[in-house]
Amino acid sequence: MFLGPRNSYTAVHNDVFNTSFWNILVYGKKLWVFFSPTQSETIKTGIDLFDPSYHTFLIKTKPLIICQNAGDLLYGPSNWMHQVVNLQTSLAITENYVNQNNYQDVLKRLAQAKHDSENTYYTILKFLAERNLTNGEKK
Repeated sequence: MFLGPRNSYTAVHNDVFNTSFWNILVYGKKLWVFFSPTQSETIKTGIDLFDPSYHTFLIKTKPLIICQNAGDLLYGPSNWMHQVVNLQTSLAITENYVNQNNYQDVLKRLAQAKHDSENTYYTILKFLAERNLTNGEKK
């Protein structure tokens, strides 16, 4: 759950371990800026695209811009960098997930992880993915 005042925002990022997500806006209004994976080399994580010094940079890219209103359900694909700003005080419920469409990207990210807790996630996800994709039979 995310609750934020007007003009609060996140910097540009990919969601945790390159997972996909859904976000339903219960109250308020949000502006999302998405960049396809083909633009990932151009976009840097941690920047604030709403800072006026980045406006000329935005002109050189091809963002997908979405205005999310109360009641709207938004899907965020794996590996799509994005930034969001609350145009009004907002309350949203969100969930990240792994499925057959993104599990390889998630596994790849987890395999690069340096922390033990992340490596534990990798081991568990790999085990579950192998079981699920083989209908529970060992390979």
